[in-house]
Amino acid sequence: MNDNIQRRYKLGDSPLDGAITGVREVYPSIISSSLTIVVTFSTLLFLSGGNGAFIKALPSILITTIIASTVLSITLVPAWHSQACAP
Repeated sequence: MNDNIQRRYKLGDSPLDGAITGVREVYPSIISSSLTIVVTFSTLLFLSGGNGAFIKALPSILITTIIASTVLSITLVPAWHSQACAP
């Protein structure tokens, strides 16, 4: 996200337009890759028995972290860039 917003600035976009356009260009890729990871690791939540109890913490933490990272990269990072990192 950061690189694409910076690229938009170098192309001459204003801070707000660069942030909005930068997000629009890459958010489908970010969401799809995040969903792929979440779906892949969510299958581990359905393991039963001792193995399931042992491994359940790993996918839970990973899924929570990926979702939080995705939300932050699509909302707060562009807002910060449009205010603080304008050329």
